Amino acid sequence: MIGKVSDIDPNGEVPKSSVGLMIRSGLDTSGVMAYVSLSPRYGVVFVVRYEEGEYTYASDHIDYEETEGAVAPEEKWLMLKRVGTIFSAFESDDGVDWIPVGEPRNLQNMSEVAMAGLMATSYSSYPTEAVIHHYEIHESNVVSSLNSSKVSIVADEGMNLVVTENELPEGRREFVIELVNESTGARRILKKSQTLI
Repeated sequence: MIGKVSDIDPNGEVPKSSVGLMIRSGLDTSGVMAYVSLSPRYGVVFVVRYEEGEYTYASDHIDYEETEGAVAPEEKWLMLKRVGTIFSAFESDDGVDWIPVGEPRNLQNMSEVAMAGLMATSYSSYPTEAVIHHYEIHESNVVSSLNSSKVSIVADEGMNLVVTENELPEGRREFVIELVNESTGARRILKKSQTLI
């Protein structure tokens, strides 16, 4: 998966909000997952959870709030790659030249068929807002992308942003972006888009 993250709302006095790309075993909040994200406080971070219910593990990162004179990047291209059970994350300034984020991780407990899409978290009662441009999923030399050049997302505490991909007749795919309430399971569709396979 590839996407360019920008325009992140710093989210109050403690800018711990985080926006990026995620692959996870399901909607369970404690499920096996991997994500790469951009944060106003921590920059680009690669995070994984190896087993359901376990803690998450993050790559090395910079705490910009505690680093005098340093400023977190305002936008970054992000890539999250899966090959079997090996997950890798990358960042780029231009979407052409890529730099690894941390080391590849072996998630042996990730389901073979997993959910993939956009993620946003606020870590507080403030909502997180951001824009993801040029979102694409590459699979076996096939590129699926949203027709629009960018997707604006907002995630409140207790809400999950979910992107699902459905195969349609005549060689088309549909992307559906929804907000899902963790407590009630209520879903709100934010955007639907179709593309040729």
